[in-house]
Amino acid sequence: MRRTARENAFKIIFEKLVSGGTGKITCAVLTRMMSADENDYFNTLLQGVGQNREFLTEIIGRYARGYDVDRIYKIDLSIMLIAAYEILFLTDVPDKVSINEAVELAKVYSTDNSPAFVNGILASVVKDKPHIIDEYEEKKKNAADATENENEKQLSAKPTDDSDGGGLLINEDIGYDG
Repeated sequence: MRRTARENAFKIIFEKLVSGGTGKITCAVLTRMMSADENDYFNTLLQGVGQNREFLTEIIGRYARGYDVDRIYKIDLSIMLIAAYEILFLTDVPDKVSINEAVELAKVYSTDNSPAFVNGILASVVKDKPHIIDEYEEKKKNAADATENENEKQLSAKPTDDSDGGGLLINEDIGYDG
């Protein structure tokens, strides 16, 4: 069941990486061909990779020694984004299963050298998983702290004169009288 969802998620992520498009049409076609459970997992993968793509790409690039992440085949990168997401964020998928499924996708869709390349990078991710998760949590905390600090700055900023239209809203401006 998850194999189909994984493969279809790979197709959408690859399409987005190559064309920069939304993948909505392909997504609509693929979702019609999957069961409800497959669609749920498919959506989990797409949302998870989408929300964490920058971090996942950074991690893949870190372990792709000798390769600039921009030079990794988009097929391989798409496959590894899914597997890295599963490894780091989905506790119900064994790491070995994620790696094996990624290697199988690489065998079908990529070059002869890709399965070993994908396996090596993902094995490194698994090896350093606790450190990577700690790093992710720290980045999340720092981002939340930065957002909170920015919000505090905005709240403590002195109101400006409204003569240039950039200051306080007057109740009439928003249609509120009370």
